[in-house]
Amino acid sequence: MHWGPALDGGFTRLEFDNTMRAADGAEYHFKAHAYYRAGEDGAITGTWLDSRGVTLPLAGTAGEARLDIQWGSEATERGRTTYRIDGDTLEVVDEVLLPDGAWRVFGRSTLERVE
Repeated sequence: MHWGPALDGGFTRLEFDNTMRAADGAEYHFKAHAYYRAGEDGAITGTWLDSRGVTLPLAGTAGEARLDIQWGSEATERGRTTYRIDGDTLEVVDEVLLPDGAWRVFGRSTLERVE
C-alpha cells in the first residue's frame, strides 16, 4: 500500500498491490488505485478502480489519524473501510454490506511504514 499526492496535489492517491488467497486456497493478484479529495470541512470524496474492472464511488470523513470511507452504491457492491494510524502502524479494516443489512469483515491488515 502506498499513499501519495496526485495531479499536482489536488488528490491523494492510494496504490494497493497484494497477492490474496481465496477460501479454496487459490491465490490471485489484486491491484487497486483510489483517488481521494478532502474538502475544507473534512469530507472526503473519490473514486476506486481495481483489477477486477470495478469502479466505485468513495465518500467519507477524515479525523485525527483516521479515515472512515464508505464505498459503492445501489448499483454496485457496498462497503466501508476504516484506516487508523498509530505511530508508524496503519490498521485497515474492510467490511461489505450484506443483503440483510448486516456488515461482514472481509479484510483486516496491520501495516508498518517503510521509507
